[in-house]
Amino acid sequence: MIGPSRISALALALACVGAATSARAEEKPSAAPEKGLPDPGRPPPLNQNSPIARYPRERHVDLGASFVFISPISNSLEVEPPQLRYRPGPGASAHARVVILPWLQASFVFSWAAHPLDIDDHALGVSGPFEAGDMTSYRLEAHALPTLPLGDRARIFAILGLGWGRLEVGPMYAHDEAGRFLIRGRGASYFDVPAGLGASVELVRGWLALDMALWGAPTFAKDGTAHTPLSAIDASGKPQTVGPLPETPVWFVQSLGLSLLL
Repeated sequence: MIGPSRISALALALACVGAATSARAEEKPSAAPEKGLPDPGRPPPLNQNSPIARYPRERHVDLGASFVFISPISNSLEVEPPQLRYRPGPGASAHARVVILPWLQASFVFSWAAHPLDIDDHALGVSGPFEAGDMTSYRLEAHALPTLPLGDRARIFAILGLGWGRLEVGPMYAHDEAGRFLIRGRGASYFDVPAGLGASVELVRGWLALDMALWGAPTFAKDGTAHTPLSAIDASGKPQTVGPLPETPVWFVQSLGLSLLL
């Protein structure tokens, strides 16, 4: 015979089971997205041909270094009278490139190079041969780079900008009938307008790129002691006028280097 306490416990258990069953019945299953429609809980796939795919949002700055070969085109190309000429020379550069838009970047470039001097006897109005080191050139330029992507890893760009540069020629020695005498060093500053073309190819996707560029830079607003006559004291103790160094109307820069993509 079942006692009253057992009947009460059995009734309570049946009531709990019924409440749980009702709660599960009231739950509605989540609606699966219809075939052919995007899942609202998942972002749409990225179009790989879009500019956003080619220039991901996380890439902002390219930092790099390059080997450069710089050719100064001076105004002393004629054979007569005797002249001082600047030879093309090797150097190095560093740059920072900022991605502004998929089709536009800005670059800041610092470059340095050393140029051997080719000096004829009796150049600069001084008799006898010369002893001289290299001419040093350096410049700081800002470039605007209109860019055309070529696939996912390569792009070409035009170069147009404005820069400031300086050339320096250290002390040199000249010889005359009385002996050897010193000509002090000289320098000059100028502004230039670089224009050219370049290309960049990613070697390691999203991390490392090979850069190459070629540009010319006409100069203007030159100022300094390099392009004016100066006085020196010759070996006999007399003042000697030394002619100006040749100006450089145009510089040509060839660049090859690597960039870290950030």
